[in-house]
Amino acid sequence: MSVGIMEATKCGVIVFVMAVFLAPSVIELSAAEKGINGRLCELPIKEATGMCGSKVPEKRWGYVPSKKKCFEYWYSKCESNQNGFATVKKCLEVCKRDSQCLKNPERPKLPYPFRFSTSWFFNASATECQIRKVTIATESKLKNQFVEKRNG
Repeated sequence: MSVGIMEATKCGVIVFVMAVFLAPSVIELSAAEKGINGRLCELPIKEATGMCGSKVPEKRWGYVPSKKKCFEYWYSKCESNQNGFATVKKCLEVCKRDSQCLKNPERPKLPYPFRFSTSWFFNASATECQIRKVTIATESKLKNQFVEKRNG
């Protein structure tokens, strides 16, 4: 074997050995980063107990894992953690991505002859249940449509 090939082989072995040792730490780092993002939704909501200097507490949204819902609460920068979101939509996007409240309600096909009925859906951007006209009043929690207005 020539010296050049021998050196290349040694370099290849060294690179391979380094990759074997470094790859798990990169994988662990990625898992740790994902863990931090996932755990922020498990942090307890820290309700404001008073003023924070001259700052007045403000309304925020926090996730409660045991209820699997986002709740509105009074937020203070002095008594806070990362489980505080400006909107219910952002809370759901981070902590409960599969929430039916984030889904657009489906419009069924028009049967003939058709009559209009009413249906409700939760508008996460407006933070409220809203009414819409539909041809058939059906309910599907998975598709964010309800026969009647509901709270919670």
